[in-house]
Amino acid sequence: MAEAESALKILFSLSLDLLCTFGQNGYFQQLNPIWEKVLGWTCSQLRSRPWIEWIYPEDREVTLNALRDCGQGKLVEYRNRIYHKDGSLRWLAWRISQDEQGLFYAVAKDITSIKELKSGLDDGNSTGSYEGSKGCENLNRDQQNFKNYFALLTEWLYRYEAVSKISGQLLYEWNTQTNELIWGHNIEQVLGYYPGELTNTRQGWDELIYPDDLEQYRHTIERVIVTKEPIHLEYRIRKKDGTYITVENKGQFYLDSSGNLNRVLGLIVDITERKQAEEALRLSEKRFRLAVDNFPGTFMIYDAQRRLQFINQQGVKLTGVSDSPLLGHTDEEIYPPVFKDIYVKLLQKAVETRTPQVEELTLTLPEVGELTVLATYIPLLNEQGNIYQVIGIIQDTTQRKQAEVELRQAYQQLRLNTAAALDEKDAQFGRVFDEAPIGMSLSDLDYQFIQVNRAFYEMLEYTKSELMALNGLAITHPEDLEKAKPYIKQVIQGEIDSFKLEIRYLKKNQDTLWGNLTMMAMLKIHRISPA
Repeated sequence: MAEAESALKILFSLSLDLLCTFGQNGYFQQLNPIWEKVLGWTCSQLRSRPWIEWIYPEDREVTLNALRDCGQGKLVEYRNRIYHKDGSLRWLAWRISQDEQGLFYAVAKDITSIKELKSGLDDGNSTGSYEGSKGCENLNRDQQNFKNYFALLTEWLYRYEAVSKISGQLLYEWNTQTNELIWGHNIEQVLGYYPGELTNTRQGWDELIYPDDLEQYRHTIERVIVTKEPIHLEYRIRKKDGTYITVENKGQFYLDSSGNLNRVLGLIVDITERKQAEEALRLSEKRFRLAVDNFPGTFMIYDAQRRLQFINQQGVKLTGVSDSPLLGHTDEEIYPPVFKDIYVKLLQKAVETRTPQVEELTLTLPEVGELTVLATYIPLLNEQGNIYQVIGIIQDTTQRKQAEVELRQAYQQLRLNTAAALDEKDAQFGRVFDEAPIGMSLSDLDYQFIQVNRAFYEMLEYTKSELMALNGLAITHPEDLEKAKPYIKQVIQGEIDSFKLEIRYLKKNQDTLWGNLTMMAMLKIHRISPA
């Protein structure tokens, strides 16, 4: 693994050299991306014609002589000129070796600037050159090392390109002295630009950065040029189609062939979806906190060891302690012993049984007094069935319990009053009730019929015994029942004497019958006018 990582580092430290392989069929087989930068031709174009055709005619004989010598098992070096796309010539210095299958491995370096400088010092007449094979006659060991080295670099090149394409990461190399940028082949996949469409300078890249992000980006870049620290940036960049994506840019300085830290090797990855997910999560957490902080009860989250991880503002208010000292502690460590005997047992049961637990509890607090609460603990299980969190909800039901007691007392009094009134006027009421031409009924507070008259059960197409076996809930449309409940409560509590409401009744065959309900205390008289 160490050798492979070393080879990868060497590969990119030599990324300005031209790497290739070609066979005896006369065509290039593998070419690294820098060929396009040096010669202007795409790799596909270079592979489309015999490689000898790219060489300047005067240098072809020298080149073929070198290759014949290489074919004899030698590692050879030579120089020749090759055509650039703009029609000019580029000088290349070559080192070539051949394997047993006849495949040539080559590394070439662009020496045009050196040759141009030299030509200014001599007569300017220069042609390709080959000085014969290198060193002694037998260079098998040197040759094999070179082939192994080249094969390892080539393997890592294509492997890394494949990984970059799969992961969506864009590889780049940046020369901080010249501001030259070299991009990986998958730039189209990430940004939509074809290789060669982008200006290979930092200035050209800066022009694509979202204006609001540019100042921070430049400030960081100028700093790392001086400090040589790793680059880690997030910013928005414009794609070819004009849309912006958020990218993460990570880069590392490395030593060039002269031992200087002037080059950066980096990766750019599109993190737009991740940032959108983070923003959605942030908004979700904000909404969650807003909801639970406005929840009238106490809302808590525990970990598997029953340590408090979250408590809402109502819970903090109830305890009288800020949430910071509470978090990370168990209920036994936070609350007085009265809680341990009441709350903790229920929480422990939820953890031990891994099932939700709900119970109404009564406790006394020093500054609050007696409270009745509904405690709910819900364990959350992972895929293995183990608890990773417990949700706790405590709702104060003291006022509700008091209201229930008062309602029961009112109900008992109403029953007593109703019974007395019926005893007193039973005969008179019974005759009027039974013979009334409108539907009438007498019910208790549970909506159970005490008496119904003929007009009422015949309108609903029941017999008297059938209707008496039912209650008001069974024959009233649910939506209308909900509308009537507030008025019924007011009648029972004596706040109003009676009310009228248009509601729907359900006949025996479940057809709807519209009627006008008039309800009075003591007696419930249904005045039904069929719609």
